[in-house]
Amino acid sequence: MDWAVTAEIFVFCLIGGVIAGIGAGLFGLGGGLTTVPILNYLLPLAGVPHDNMMHCALASSLVLIVINTSAAALKRWRSGEMDLTWLKRLILPIALGAVVGAAVADLVSTLVLHLFFLLVVLNSLRGCIQGLVKARHEGLSETASKTPPPSNLLASIMSGITGFAGALGGTGAGTIMVPFLSNHGFTMKQAGALAAGLSVGIGLVGSIGYIIAGLNEVGMPAGSLGYLYLPALAGLAIGGLAASPYGVRLSQRSDEGRLRWVFLGTLLVILVAMLLKTFGIT
Repeated sequence: MDWAVTAEIFVFCLIGGVIAGIGAGLFGLGGGLTTVPILNYLLPLAGVPHDNMMHCALASSLVLIVINTSAAALKRWRSGEMDLTWLKRLILPIALGAVVGAAVADLVSTLVLHLFFLLVVLNSLRGCIQGLVKARHEGLSETASKTPPPSNLLASIMSGITGFAGALGGTGAGTIMVPFLSNHGFTMKQAGALAAGLSVGIGLVGSIGYIIAGLNEVGMPAGSLGYLYLPALAGLAIGGLAASPYGVRLSQRSDEGRLRWVFLGTLLVILVAMLLKTFGIT
């Protein structure tokens, strides 16, 4: 193990963890949307084979999701923003979706995972823009809109899709559920709180799947557990734990319109970074 390189990766992941932690507190993202692009630039330095690079990034991101969103979800629950009835209703389909997603990820190539991740980001952008347009017509409010909540069947289907996409894309529930819920009668704060709780299920189930699937992989660098690269995870976890409470505070102090625009800007930056990496521009 090259300790200088390992230390460099740890420091950059520490910074990435801070960014991910703020995102977890603000939107219930969990960290995957921010850490997957970062790890795709850093993991080659550690000697992770190209064919395993995206799998390794996803595994680390899913563990980080558990760490970040557990703290954020607890704070949201204590503040009264989390609807426990909806959380209990959606946690099982999201966990089942994550099981399937982790199993599929082990069967496909890094390029396929890159492209799927881009699709997840593009779908989130679509939902976010749709919410902004709708808010512009209805008027922004800190209370839920007049739109009725989704039916149990629709919400369960979306939850299962979210679990599948989360495990396959290394993202939390916020990428799909925040736009979905905010367009079905929930405020951004309520949607972010619920997404934080659901993200714990995605991260826990998905990360276990990646660890088991990667145990027989050859060529992984020292410090790996299956597809999980522990030095990177350590930096991400420390930064995320330190920053997620600040993300929650920012969410509680921000108005609805600002949260929507910050979410949109975050998604655009992530999209550009992953497009450059996927097509070998950087």
